[in-house]
Amino acid sequence: MGSSIRGMVPIGHIESGIFVPIPEDPIPPISYAESDMLSWGPYQLIVNRTQDLMEDLPQVYNPSDAEKIYTLAILRTAEGGLKDYEAKDAYENSYLRILHPGVALGKDT
Repeated sequence: MGSSIRGMVPIGHIESGIFVPIPEDPIPPISYAESDMLSWGPYQLIVNRTQDLMEDLPQVYNPSDAEKIYTLAILRTAEGGLKDYEAKDAYENSYLRILHPGVALGKDT
């Protein structure tokens, strides 16, 4: 019989006569990975000082509008000069998306 070549090759290797492909990298490159770090400090400070407002707003507005108003007010306080079109990104990168999930702050909401 002929000799076989063993060892690593660019696409995999042979093990006990069977081709074993190199597993795909389970961790995506940083450029493709989603950010999992959220801004927390200023938001938590504001929430701690304004929790009573969140309790009062639903008495005047429907609950989803009350949460949107409260969340937007916190964002604008923490991120001075926040533009309307920046609100959704600021929300997604903040602790508020955990504290108040699903608040619609997009262009059409």
